[in-house]
Amino acid sequence: MKNFIFLFFIFVAGLAQASILNYLGLFGVKPDILLCCVILASVFFNRKWAFVFSLSAGLIKDIFSLEIFGLSLFLFYGWNYLIVTLSKRISIDDSLVLSVFGFAVVFFNDIIIRFVYLSSGRDIPLGVFFRITLIESVYTSLVLFLLIKILNYFKIFPSYPFKERSFLTGF
Repeated sequence: MKNFIFLFFIFVAGLAQASILNYLGLFGVKPDILLCCVILASVFFNRKWAFVFSLSAGLIKDIFSLEIFGLSLFLFYGWNYLIVTLSKRISIDDSLVLSVFGFAVVFFNDIIIRFVYLSSGRDIPLGVFFRITLIESVYTSLVLFLLIKILNYFKIFPSYPFKERSFLTGF
């Protein structure tokens, strides 16, 4: 049942990202909540459901965005595979570490997307590229931290493996 609730959350997050988050942008940049959902699904759910969640999030992002169709679907599946593989080898012991890991995933995701745009003939100035990439990575990692806390409060995850630090329990 929690799997279907999280799938519904992905759909709602996709709708929010396409509509409401346009008004909450910081310097014209909004957080990538669907990529946050892929990160959370890859860490908290089993491999089969994480695959379903990542493909669903990628399809929703491709439908609602102006990017090349199928790019998010392919990248989200790749990030899902990488995170599931790395989470078996790297200990993610609290939500702060997962947020920093989310920063790195969003940063490299933006770099890959910008290289795809560059190879297709779309020129993006370097200063604008770094501004968008850094702000989106920081903004998304902060939103990821809040999503972990909110979804854990509502007991959406099958298990919550983090050992919270004493100064983070108040958040």
